[in-house]
Amino acid sequence: MEEGSWAMFLHNLGWGLLRRWYFVLVGILITAAGGLFVWTAVPPSYQATSTAVLLPPSSLVGEKGNPYLFMGGLDQVVSVLTVRLRSAEVAEPLIQGRGDLSYLVEKDPASPGPIMLITATGNSEASAMELLGEVVRVIPANLTVMQDQLRIPTFSRVEVMTIVQDHTAVLLIKDQLRVLLAAVAGGLAVTVLVTALLDRVMISRRKRRDERRNQSSNQIPTLLQEPEAPHLEVQSSAGRRAAGPSKGNVGSAIARDQEFDIPTATSNP
Repeated sequence: MEEGSWAMFLHNLGWGLLRRWYFVLVGILITAAGGLFVWTAVPPSYQATSTAVLLPPSSLVGEKGNPYLFMGGLDQVVSVLTVRLRSAEVAEPLIQGRGDLSYLVEKDPASPGPIMLITATGNSEASAMELLGEVVRVIPANLTVMQDQLRIPTFSRVEVMTIVQDHTAVLLIKDQLRVLLAAVAGGLAVTVLVTALLDRVMISRRKRRDERRNQSSNQIPTLLQEPEAPHLEVQSSAGRRAAGPSKGNVGSAIARDQEFDIPTATSNP
């Protein structure tokens, strides 16, 4: 579509919305009611986070060594541990049958080193905090299981330590906002389309009604015109005499001649 066509389309659409402003108002009210319903129907979510770090084994650090100086190479352990914590074997006992709960364990992208970020999400602050605590508690147990499977000796085992853990959950409204914006955008789009369609239908009906009215007004004078009366030619008596008697009036003419042409008797001297 060319630029001029788009401009004309938008111009006609704008005038149509102005002409049918009452339809637009009804659509806005319905959209607002739908947005309010969606906002109340979609429950808010709460989120709590915690961070944990993996510590190198004592055999590497030594009795008086600093474990933070020997964290190289533990990123691989973090990757394997996060995969295990996200598996169904670990996740199902934590969230199964507990409503809309979820958690995520991943390597913290904002922190260098073997640091894990644990995020728990629930439909209430209490449920989110409870789930976060349970996930934090199962991390050392699963790390132990992984090392038991490889029969790693105690002095060579990696340990985990919690760095920071939230004490309150944060209210998240992004899901509500996303659904609300989608509902409002859809409602306004439907309002514009329906209003434009109704405007075209009403204009088309008015044009047809005007055409029928014009046709009716053009036909009424013809129907009301009086029929022409038969033409009667009136002739004067002189004209009739000049033209002569007609066939049907011969007797009348003879009678008139006899009536007016009376012979006069004259006496002989």
